[in-house]
Amino acid sequence: MTFAPLRNDSLSGMPQRILAVLVLYKLAPEESPAFCTLQALLARDTGMAGRFACILYDNSPSPHSLPATPFPCLYRHDQTNPGLAQPYQYGLDQAMSADVPWLLLLDQDTTITAAYLREALAVTDQIASDGHIVAVVPKLLQGEEMLSPHWPTRHPKPEPLHQKCGLLDQKVKIFNSGSLLRVTALAKIGGFPRSFPLDYLDHVVFHQLQNQGGKVYLMHAGLQHSLSYLQIDLIREFRTSYRTRLIMNAESRYYKQFGTPRERVLYFLRRIRLGLRMIAAAEFRGALSLLRHSLNLSRIAPDSSVPIQKQR
Repeated sequence: MTFAPLRNDSLSGMPQRILAVLVLYKLAPEESPAFCTLQALLARDTGMAGRFACILYDNSPSPHSLPATPFPCLYRHDQTNPGLAQPYQYGLDQAMSADVPWLLLLDQDTTITAAYLREALAVTDQIASDGHIVAVVPKLLQGEEMLSPHWPTRHPKPEPLHQKCGLLDQKVKIFNSGSLLRVTALAKIGGFPRSFPLDYLDHVVFHQLQNQGGKVYLMHAGLQHSLSYLQIDLIREFRTSYRTRLIMNAESRYYKQFGTPRERVLYFLRRIRLGLRMIAAAEFRGALSLLRHSLNLSRIAPDSSVPIQKQR
């Protein structure tokens, strides 16, 4: 593990309101849509730039150079590629040490907009004293499809979330990228669990935050995000792709540990339907592998060597 002394080695004493944690994998900072858009937008507005600091946590095999930034930026290289939980926890520790109230989580493939940054600052200022609001999240989009937030499976009142804005009065499921999390609320739940180093980490953290009574504020702003999981062919790839099995293992462990009885039943039914689709496609070995995997999840341990960019 190496550290690049290209910026301040501590955020202590700085007046930033938001600390962004951007995790990279096999991309230089200037190749990341998230870093490029954040850097360009804050370079145009020095007043806004003074409210932000950033940590670039680079899980790439080799370190990268850090371009000049209009905001304080720490760079950390970790060739062990520990996933997301460890980088986010590192950011949380830095935020707590520097007394920064909000942690912004960013995937390298998310595109930041000026409207999003302005709304993020306005909303976090507005709700600063309301500790019940633990997260401020954008509408995360892939093209026209809204990826996050979304209602739990078979929600009894599926009001379209893309039409909503403001405080949500019911629990939702949320993806990491673009989310602003209250640092004190994260500390209260013990930070980011290492038992979910990559996949389903966001579901676990938001479940814990909301399960303790925390409320989520849904922004008007939307951000474009690339979700690679949508391109996975579960029928064809489950037997041959270790990465696919890891994702499904994390999903299984999430529902086993945190799902309601109804959610677990629905999840089991989805597994049955997937197995039947495999059989219909003559993927008999895949169906058998799915059955074995479902009955004995412990055989597949979380693997820190899988690419971060394959997370979603």
